[in-house]
Amino acid sequence: MIRRLEAQKTCLESAIGRVATFPGPYLELGLGNGRTFDHLRQTAPDRDIFVFERKPAAHPDCTPDPEFLIEGDFTETLRPALELIKSKAVLAHSDIGTGIKVADEELAREISRDLDASYPLVPLFSLTSPLKRPIGGRFHCRETSTRDVILCTRRPHEHCDKPMNSSTSIFDLQRPMKFHLELTDKCNAACPMCGRTQEGNRCLPDMSKVRNIELDLELIKRNFTPAICAKISEIDLCGGLGDPPAARECLEICDYFIGFDIKIILSSNGGLRSADWWRELGEHFNGTESVVEFHIDGLEDTNHLYRVNTRF
Repeated sequence: MIRRLEAQKTCLESAIGRVATFPGPYLELGLGNGRTFDHLRQTAPDRDIFVFERKPAAHPDCTPDPEFLIEGDFTETLRPALELIKSKAVLAHSDIGTGIKVADEELAREISRDLDASYPLVPLFSLTSPLKRPIGGRFHCRETSTRDVILCTRRPHEHCDKPMNSSTSIFDLQRPMKFHLELTDKCNAACPMCGRTQEGNRCLPDMSKVRNIELDLELIKRNFTPAICAKISEIDLCGGLGDPPAARECLEICDYFIGFDIKIILSSNGGLRSADWWRELGEHFNGTESVVEFHIDGLEDTNHLYRVNTRF
């Protein structure tokens, strides 16, 4: 969770820096607990920030003034509100997804249609890799959360010294890099609150999300070349849908990265693999900064209540 928040903070601050010279307000689609709104107003105190929220429930200290808070379903309020806002927005941040890829892409398209209906915008840059297909003429910009999208825009007549597009590399090989890498969506557990389970039956996998796929060593070597690995300081193997040891070549992949002095943080429920396998992994990690994080939710008599299908 801490790393996810750090990634979100970095993305927001990067976006704010890139639109710093452009006049206009920010849009915050989804207030939630007010965390992102509060950070936006602290980072850019001179900006007007218009917040769209269906049912505001944030702490009063993290809630915008009434004139900047638009209540109701944003799919109904966004377009009329934008027509009333005199200045054209230069940045929009959305944190209102469902976690379901198809639904979230349609949601992003609807946001884009409403933005375009009020005033034409063009892409300014993508903070990470763009989608294969731009949504509504702009790019999805994601960090570690599947729900966070930053739409950074500028008006067509405005000039940008460093525009980024789909042909721009997302890697700056002149600085150290950290990666969050999901080796597989396979998992032995059936944790009720996990994103891989069905809404109607939290102990069964949701096959609209789970494809039972994994990365192998050959694919890793092909994409993480020695030139790239030389600039990587840390790789976090923490599954959003799967448990890293469920990947058949997890051990070999760890060994490959360790060969480049990369710190590995491997997070697992610990319910897979034999004691010998874990002992061998420890031998690979010995003498390095790499660590294993075992995620347990109780003691021997209670851990199974949440970590379903695992052994303490």
